[in-house]
Formats: sequence, structure tokens, C-alpha cells
Amino acid sequence: MEFFGKNCIARITATAILGAKVTLTDLPHVLPNIQFNIDANSQGLEKQSGVVDVEALSWGENQDMRAIVEIMS
Repeated sequence: MEFFGKNCIARITATAILGAKVTLTDLPHVLPNIQFNIDANSQGLEKQSGVVDVEALSWGENQDMRAIVEIMS
């Protein structure tokens, strides 16, 4: 696989396609776009048992950071 010149989401999604469970985080207003892209590529993920979760994370917001830690545990 070639990853040079690709953005972070492409690399993370490739990791999920390899069968990993991945959690993508971003600001709440960006999540619908990320989810749309994940859904558009879901066939490749399902074939390899990969999972991508999309969660809100605003840096400096303790509630968001706690929620992500809880999800990852």
C-alpha cells in the first residue's frame, strides 16, 4: 500500500481496512462529513472486519476527552 501524500483520514481508514478498530475524532460540526466518507467506503471495511467509529472531540473540553477515554477502554 502507498500512503505518501495522503491525508490522515486516508491512513486511518487504511488501518481499519486491514481489520483494526479505529476511532476518528474531530469537532462536532465536521463529523457528518467524516461519517459520510466512512459510509461511502463501508464495503471495503466490512470485507476485512474493520471498524471506524466517529466521535466528537473538542480539545480542552474535559467532557469530550473523558468520553473518548471511556470509548477506548
